[in-house]
Order: sequence, then C-alpha cells, then structure tokens
Amino acid sequence: MLAAIEAEEREAEHHEASLRAAETWLAQQGLEAHRPERRGDGTYSVSLPPSAYGADGVPLTRVGSYTVRGSSFFHLWCPDENLRKRALLARLDLRLGGGRRATRADVEAYVDRLARQLDLTVPDLRRLRRGAENTGYKGLAAQLARLTGDQERG
Repeated sequence: MLAAIEAEEREAEHHEASLRAAETWLAQQGLEAHRPERRGDGTYSVSLPPSAYGADGVPLTRVGSYTVRGSSFFHLWCPDENLRKRALLARLDLRLGGGRRATRADVEAYVDRLARQLDLTVPDLRRLRRGAENTGYKGLAAQLARLTGDQERG
C-alpha cells in the first residue's frame, strides 16, 4: 500500500513538473497568455493560434511535436488545419528539400506518420507536390515530382 501511495506521489510530482516546464516555456516565448491543458493521457498540450508560429515565433516545424525540458515534456499544437498542412510541408521539406534521396515508399510512410501527428487526412504525393509549389518549397516540389514521375513545371 505504501508503494502505491509513493508511486501516486511521484506521478503527481511529474505532472506538476511538466506543467511548470510548459508554463516556463510559454513565458520565455512571450506567450504567457496561453495555458497548458492536460490531455486524456495525462500529458500536457500547449495549443497556440496560427499567429504564434512562423519566422518571428515558434518554428512551424514544431506543430504537432513534443518539446522536452529537462525530464519533462509537452505537446505543441495549433487547432488551425491550414497551418498544420503548412507544418506538414515544412517538416517534409526538412527531410527532403535539400536534395536528399528517398524512395517513394519511405516518403509515403513518413507523410503518413506526419499526417497522423498533425491530425490531417493523408495526402497523396501529387497533392503535396502542388502544395510545395504553391508555398515556395521548390526543392521539395522537385523531389516529389521525381517520386511521382511528374515533369517539373518551369
């Protein structure tokens, strides 16, 4: 019985540390108006508006990921689906845009994983190529064109 009580106390301390880590991170980012929320699995999530992400804010590639602070972590989120779609392209560009070679199967598996992390419908590679072209990810668009067998548009 004593071991169960100690385990509960350790878990409560861990949750408190995660909450403090998220609050400290928010303050460091100038986003203290936002509050971490406890999720069903006991972890914390920080949901930020689209305006918090971008060149002068939180990197777009962080949407849907976990931020680790010491032994604590929390999830970064944005409820805006369009921003999450842009985050998918940004993260895919980090993986492929620099001319790195990958197989179609590897890219499709990575896109599937990213889409699930970002709570998006899994797009096909041609749709992603069009999105990359429209948002200025030229290297990514070229890689996706190669993988789909499409000619680059000039």
